[in-house]
Amino acid sequence: MSLAATLGERWPPLSATLDERIATLGQTRWDGTADTGSPLHATGVRIPTGEASGTISVDGRAFAPGDRFVTVPGVAPFAADREALTAGRCVVVLPDACVYELPTGRRERASETDLRSLLETATAEGLVCRLLERDCHVEAVGDERTHSVHVYRTEGQWSGVLLASDNRPSATPALEHPLALSCQRFDGLDGAVETLRRPRTVAGFDADPPPELRRRCRQMADRLAGGDSP
Repeated sequence: MSLAATLGERWPPLSATLDERIATLGQTRWDGTADTGSPLHATGVRIPTGEASGTISVDGRAFAPGDRFVTVPGVAPFAADREALTAGRCVVVLPDACVYELPTGRRERASETDLRSLLETATAEGLVCRLLERDCHVEAVGDERTHSVHVYRTEGQWSGVLLASDNRPSATPALEHPLALSCQRFDGLDGAVETLRRPRTVAGFDADPPPELRRRCRQMADRLAGGDSP
């Protein structure tokens, strides 16, 4: 920001451009308004973060925005390649009792009956992913990149804790299929917390993650461990 201020003083048009870019990015990081072109990524919908509001009840079990029902028929979920993932389904719970399906891009209202069917199918043929934490860091200046980090507690064909992460050349966050990212599996939450405390060990990142990304990972670890984040 100090560099931007210096350049802005010397070249006023650049200052206006940077101000506009920062304002646009602030909205884009939350809403996701551009098309990534990937069949396993979706934008143009509000990216849920697991907040308690907007939960949907299925037989007394509450599912929050960001939870996912993943179905990969005939294939063990973690052995699925991109073709198998595209042929399967990843249904994301959104606020206001809506769901969004990857890769078809279909968004619709969901009844308790609909979600019960999704839950039963995902439990039998894939994974039920309960979102514990999600964070996203966007590098919008220079080499634009988006770093995504998700932590899920899973049920179904494999039960445990899933740490999914990604690093891609875009400044637009996306609604992602967790198994299309780099995945690390743990029997319990402690393993995921310890990995996040050492961001260089998170799969899918560069060898030297940027400082802001490292800070965000450690904040996630603090929240998951029940500690206070700075």
